[in-house]
Amino acid sequence: GDGVPSYQLSCVVDDAAMGITEVVRGADLMPSTARQLLLYRALGLPEPRFFHTPLVLDEKGMRLAKRSDAKSLRTLRSHGATPEQLREGWVMPEEHAASTQGK
Repeated sequence: GDGVPSYQLSCVVDDAAMGITEVVRGADLMPSTARQLLLYRALGLPEPRFFHTPLVLDEKGMRLAKRSDAKSLRTLRSHGATPEQLREGWVMPEEHAASTQGK
């Protein structure tokens, strides 16, 4: 999310309309989760359960993201990456921020 209130509101209303009960997203989206929970409560809508996963980083320390043309986990696996190697790249946002300060 980009922090724009209309984006947060649209996510909440859309998820509620679809009956979403669980949301799994990257740990970098925790601030959006807090905003969305406030909106669920203000609108009297049932709150889904939220789960935040560590980020998977590439060899340059950047998070894997479609917008930056990152390869999918499926593609990485098809090119020989093992689950263990992928898990080695998992990082929580605060760990990533600490490791990139001063660069």
